[in-house]
Amino acid sequence: MKGLTSGNWLQPDPLSLAFSNVHDLATGETREMSVEEFLSYVLEPELSMTVPDTVRTLFEGARGALTYGYYFYPLFMVGAEQLFRVAEAAGRDRAEQLNAPKSQTFNDNIRFLIARRMIAESDQERWDAFRMLRNQASHPRYQQIMPPGPTISLLPEIAAAINQLFASA
Repeated sequence: MKGLTSGNWLQPDPLSLAFSNVHDLATGETREMSVEEFLSYVLEPELSMTVPDTVRTLFEGARGALTYGYYFYPLFMVGAEQLFRVAEAAGRDRAEQLNAPKSQTFNDNIRFLIARRMIAESDQERWDAFRMLRNQASHPRYQQIMPPGPTISLLPEIAAAINQLFASA
């Protein structure tokens, strides 16, 4: 892990650069990904305007942490962990819009939303995974590290799940 100093805090983390290669499977070409290419992956997923502003703001915070993971590698995991909390907030907000009892757990809200057909039964495993990963992130025993690819791929997955949740709002 890069030790932050006043001289390197705006330099890409060497670990990030190791994972930010573009591979052309047809030619075998490998080259360093530009920061612009990296940003295009992070900035592409968007939440719908039907999603409450509070959830949209939380999503932007998670996206920001993932973006700055390029400069400080552990922020990739911090951003991923925050995305699971964003999913929880979205589930809670949608359940409250539908008059669910207050102070329900994330699990209770998932079950409530499935019963109201706001979450398809086929998406139950996805939402349960968000819940389990949120629990792990909220009770850490050590600094977890994940490569940029899997953490950044959470952005469009969680954005799609949240957008679906508020599609009929």
